[in-house]
Amino acid sequence: MAKNVCLIVTQLLTTDSGARDGFTRAVELALEAVALNKQTVLYLDKGWNWCGKVGGLEMMLGKQAAREYEVKFRSFLNAGGQIWLSRSGFDRQVFGSVIPDPTPLVEGVIVVDDKTLLTFLTQDTAVLTF
Repeated sequence: MAKNVCLIVTQLLTTDSGARDGFTRAVELALEAVALNKQTVLYLDKGWNWCGKVGGLEMMLGKQAAREYEVKFRSFLNAGGQIWLSRSGFDRQVFGSVIPDPTPLVEGVIVVDDKTLLTFLTQDTAVLTF
């Protein structure tokens, strides 16, 4: 059995609820994985980076559901889980220069590069993609 779990949210957000359902399912499974004492990463790919930013959950889920998922994020992080945002797509290009997005991250959320993700994935990690 794998010692690590990585739940990757990549499905693009559309007007239907399918992408949101995938995101919410990934969060639920991440909570279960960390409860099983697995080193667990919830990885939000470039189209989902804004979910790790302050106010991003409310923009995606609405005010009431955002509060619920903010609590779940905090529980997940407090239990030892990690929320990673893709470096790809995080910075924006302006006139040929890379400028970091000024929106603050949710406390405990970190931006990682592809090498960090791949290193984690190659260390006895079960991967689920949504």
